[in-house]
Amino acid sequence: MINPVAYRYASALFGIAVEEKSENTLLSQFSELIAMMSTHNNLQQAIDAPLVKIKEQENALGLIAKKAKWHQHFASMLKLMAQRRRLAILPDVYDAFVERVRNKNNEIHALVTSAKPLSDSDKKKIEQIIAKPKKTSKVVLEEHLNDSLLGGFIIEVGSTRIDASLAGRIRRLEQNLRKTNL
Repeated sequence: MINPVAYRYASALFGIAVEEKSENTLLSQFSELIAMMSTHNNLQQAIDAPLVKIKEQENALGLIAKKAKWHQHFASMLKLMAQRRRLAILPDVYDAFVERVRNKNNEIHALVTSAKPLSDSDKKKIEQIIAKPKKTSKVVLEEHLNDSLLGGFIIEVGSTRIDASLAGRIRRLEQNLRKTNL
């Protein structure tokens, strides 16, 4: 569940983005910042550290925003979040913003974890299966590989999880055998 404060920041930024028709631009810039935070430990530490002065956080993010030529409203939101000591919830704000953009675009995000890379035909079938009950044609698949599944796949859409993996089948068989005391 997304932090309600994060959702308010995301909603405010999204409202401005819709007015200016810049949702995709802001989403791209926000994604860039989140990627920087995950790859540059110094940036992550500066954002998370309560001992770092607010002005230093503002200046660092302002410099990054200026150099990256980020949208002024995105830079302003970052500055406001620094002033209010809310930078630690940036990943939650990002998740809420992504959710708002996907809802507006009528997109469904699905996480597919499989033992081996899916073929194009498998991807198409999964997209069709997911899109049918939701009555949409826009399905965004995010693929992850996990060889411990042994075969098959796991699909996650929102809070729904479908485990069609071989490891999942073996686990369910084991549970059923334990229930029957065999």
